[in-house]
Amino acid sequence: MSSDEFFKDAAFEEHHESHDSFWSVSGIPLVAPELGLLLLAKRHTLQPNELAVLDKQIKADDLVEKTVMMFNLDLSEWAGESLGEVMTSKHKAIDLIRPVLEKHGGIGLETMLWLFTDPVEAALATLEVRRAVEDANKVNTEQIQITGYGIHTGDVLFIQGTDIHWGDPVNTSSKLGQDLAEGSDILVMPGIKEVVEKDSRCSKLSFQKKMLSRSNVDFECYSIDDEIR
Repeated sequence: MSSDEFFKDAAFEEHHESHDSFWSVSGIPLVAPELGLLLLAKRHTLQPNELAVLDKQIKADDLVEKTVMMFNLDLSEWAGESLGEVMTSKHKAIDLIRPVLEKHGGIGLETMLWLFTDPVEAALATLEVRRAVEDANKVNTEQIQITGYGIHTGDVLFIQGTDIHWGDPVNTSSKLGQDLAEGSDILVMPGIKEVVEKDSRCSKLSFQKKMLSRSNVDFECYSIDDEIR
């Protein structure tokens, strides 16, 4: 879809009817998510002055401020099992986690990538997930190993109905939760900490500052704990 040659003869046009507006490409009406994807592809056909106008539209339509939470589910715990058994164990783990995250307004974009509107809800949801996993591991022989969680907030290019969810919050929460966190740590960036610690629902949480490094990039972050743990 990103080929210049493919789109060089495509005619993009915006239409206005009554109180509605929509785009078409070569006379074919588009709806989201098709429109968002094709507008991204159209970037490869434009001159710099036209590109600035299109980028402004894409940002207005699809760049949203969100909080991203990512975690790392360690499958090595089930290394001796067959592929089918590993997938069954994975689904059981996700079935435990998903309702908790959804209760707090989380939207699952990938198995281990969740989107929230409210950073406080993201933190509370993650704490509750960690407790649920720890409680399940106390009574089940089959253990769920989540090595860590990462939370960051900021602008995300998010086109609903597609696998496009790009931005620093995704990259940073992945680094925190999937690369740097150990021992089920919940790692958050300073901006998350500042918002969470001001919320009355989080008055009993504690934060520990950490300086971590990955791929020659330093991260100043905080681990979150609650009194229950």
